[in-house]
Amino acid sequence: MTNYGINFDFIILIIVVFELVLGAIRGIYNQTQKTIALLVPILLNYFLFPLVINFLFSLKGYMGVAKVIVTIFGLSGHTNLAITLGNYVLLYLVFYFLIIYLFKIIRRRNLSYFLDDKKPVSRAIGAFISLGTSYILIFILGYLLSPITNVNQKSPVSNAIVTQTNHLFEVSKLNEYQNLHIDDYLEINETRKQFSFGFLDDDFEIYYELRNLNTTFEETSWNEVLEKDEAKKLLLGEKDLFAFIAKNGKKYVIDQIIKLEKDNPKIQILKDNRDLIINYQAYLPVILKNDISDKEQTINLIIASKDDIYNNSNRYGKMALEKSLENYQFYLDHKTKLFYMLEVNNLLEYEQKLIVISEDRELLNQYFDKFMTVFASENSYYFKNAKTIIKQYQKHEEEFLLLNENIDFASRLIFACNYKELFVKRTWEKRPLLKVYINDALLNKKINGFELYTQYIFYLYTNTYQKDVVLTEAGIDLFFENLDNIKFQSQIVVYENIFQQERFKTVGLLNDDLISYSGVKAYD
Repeated sequence: MTNYGINFDFIILIIVVFELVLGAIRGIYNQTQKTIALLVPILLNYFLFPLVINFLFSLKGYMGVAKVIVTIFGLSGHTNLAITLGNYVLLYLVFYFLIIYLFKIIRRRNLSYFLDDKKPVSRAIGAFISLGTSYILIFILGYLLSPITNVNQKSPVSNAIVTQTNHLFEVSKLNEYQNLHIDDYLEINETRKQFSFGFLDDDFEIYYELRNLNTTFEETSWNEVLEKDEAKKLLLGEKDLFAFIAKNGKKYVIDQIIKLEKDNPKIQILKDNRDLIINYQAYLPVILKNDISDKEQTINLIIASKDDIYNNSNRYGKMALEKSLENYQFYLDHKTKLFYMLEVNNLLEYEQKLIVISEDRELLNQYFDKFMTVFASENSYYFKNAKTIIKQYQKHEEEFLLLNENIDFASRLIFACNYKELFVKRTWEKRPLLKVYINDALLNKKINGFELYTQYIFYLYTNTYQKDVVLTEAGIDLFFENLDNIKFQSQIVVYENIFQQERFKTVGLLNDDLISYSGVKAYD
């Protein structure tokens, strides 16, 4: 997908130039030594590391200490990956320094006849050999930077290199699974929401929640709910949300009441909704004093009141307003063409038509073709993303149609683009870094990969990833057989995190009988 982060091409250029200069300075012998010292440990790790990490994971004492260390460094969300990656690096360094040591004990004068570092040819060859070092450093830096900054690894040169990822250099594949696939997943969902105007649903859900809260507050007899007279006096006889966002001195009334009534279980509604009320307090004059059933009219009211809302909002409210205004402007700027494309007259018809199109292959292809024509000259962020998604779909339509229709669109497209890798070869099952990353993604709902990889494992391990395949007890048996074979950590938690999701409880997949059957299999 399109990415507007730091252009990784520039970083690649710096690395390559730097290594070329160093290679020329070092000459063929020294540069060969450096390159071999970097590359050979990767080969050794490829063959030996699976044996080493399996042994270490079997040592309960070692794993206990490792988990404590990981927790201290704040990496508990990626426990298994952090431990595995740490050991991978340690083993790599052992091999690296052993090779450096071996080079040092070789008497250089015995090689000087063949490797004369001072000749121009030697320096030229040294510079060429340095490209191997550059290749390794590029992948390492790309992986390390992705979690901490927005790095664009989809720019032309970066993309060409990233597509050369391989299991031999496992960190390159880990970057693909942990960062690139997840970035694509998030961007596909974000782009689809943008063009379906789903951001309006998100905003109006909050607006209606505030209106419902206001009604609840007005209907609540706060004199009976509140126990302290001091708290009752703060409301000045009022009941609506405006009374709670008023300030008494420098503090909000709602905060003072929560503090005074901290032992009162009846004010849980205040504690639960305090942040929502305070963050959106500046919206209340618009939301509560106007009919918001007409979304477009409400949008225009918020735009007209943007200065007042911004000036009276806290930091979170300001950021929410800025994002909403950006989205509302997108809607107003592009709704005419988008409605025209689908031959609809209003937002409701547009939303309904999109659902119909998404369920019909022919209509979807027609829509994509029309989109590419109508918006051929549009090159803003979301339009670039949308065009990339369409091209990816068209390129991998055959694989996309092979997959189960219950898989969400973003996951299905990523699976289609990587069909052979994910469903045929399944090489990740044998590679420690990839396996433990997916294991962690299944265990931690806060990891961005949770949504993508829980779907992947469910459909893969129940063998229901293909279109029209119905889940049966045999599929449940296969799921647990696969879990046993892969030797995931905390298999019961993996099972619960997958099978408790509502997304799988649909026709042809999980029903009550299969859920009960899976529970027996899991806990027996």
